[in-house]
Amino acid sequence: ESVIRVLSSYEYKQRIWIFLELMDDDLTNLLEHYHTTYSETVVKYILRKILEGYAPAQPGIIHRDIKSDNVLISKSGEIKLADFGYSCRLAEPEEDKRSSRVGTAAWMAPELIKAKSVGYGTSIDIWSFGILAVELANGEPPNLGQAQSQILV
Repeated sequence: ESVIRVLSSYEYKQRIWIFLELMDDDLTNLLEHYHTTYSETVVKYILRKILEGYAPAQPGIIHRDIKSDNVLISKSGEIKLADFGYSCRLAEPEEDKRSSRVGTAAWMAPELIKAKSVGYGTSIDIWSFGILAVELANGEPPNLGQAQSQILV
């Protein structure tokens, strides 16, 4: 399975505590630590594992924050998609678009940035997935050096 597993959850002192399986690192740390890009074979493997994690989601589910920080890696080479905190489901049939702006600017699709005026659907995850592929190939996503406020204009 290519999605981080929830082991258990508890309510304690009016807070929810969620315990996830332990992974060793995230993709961002590896990219920053080794300051390298990866071969096409490695990039394809990582992207395939991410898609395996994303694919089981039911129709109408949007992750809304696919990025290297949310791809976890174990020492044995397991790769898992994590952090579904911004994910949502499009209600059917009355709602086929969302208008809230959530996620991380450098990986956001244009329609997510302009969410209030145009709305967006599940295709925003395809954009983020593509930016992640560029990040793997080039070492960082486009526009990473820009301030979030400039990207979100």
